[in-house]
Amino acid sequence: MPASLVFKLAQALAEANEAAAAERLFHDRFFPREEGGTNVRTVYVQTRLTSATLAARRGSCGEALEILDSFTRERRDLAFTAGGLADVLDLPAMSRQAAAIESACGRNDVARARWERLERGLTSGGPMSVAVAVDARRRLGRLNAADERRALEEALESATRTLESADSSNPGLVEYARALLLAALDRVDESRASLKRVFVYPDRTLSHALARAALGGI
Repeated sequence: MPASLVFKLAQALAEANEAAAAERLFHDRFFPREEGGTNVRTVYVQTRLTSATLAARRGSCGEALEILDSFTRERRDLAFTAGGLADVLDLPAMSRQAAAIESACGRNDVARARWERLERGLTSGGPMSVAVAVDARRRLGRLNAADERRALEEALESATRTLESADSSNPGLVEYARALLLAALDRVDESRASLKRVFVYPDRTLSHALARAALGGI
């Protein structure tokens, strides 16, 4: 099975609450690196985060937190985990999910530290970082409506310009970021329409999986 299909099937299984089956797909396979392609490390982390989110939602916090803890450890049976996967978990879209799981499962101090790091993207990041940073600020209880709205609107304009100029190698992820920004601005219908447009673009760096999760509330 080509790696691209393995990635899609793993995500589908995780979303269907088939965590063990999704995990097995990554074993005993070679995943080639592709220039500009989706990295197996990123797909694996997102797949496991989906399983952890669903576990936390049904109250299985031990299972959910064990998944999060596993990212710091190298797995001998999974060559791509060499050095651990903490660097992948630090990506805004991933870290946001991890913090939500930690908060739901009582690791409030750890979750708060993660939100603190994410909040820094409000002034120094691109559209995705700004959307996640505003979410983090709100979860930390640091509301500043004027500053937030200005940052969100500027990031939204940036994302929209990028899409209109076709100046991106990953427009699906830009559209996903745009949807998060619209949601943060309480433009819910526009946000859902933006999420649906993600599927018009090529599925790169998990743009389709992230959009599905947002649409389905995963």
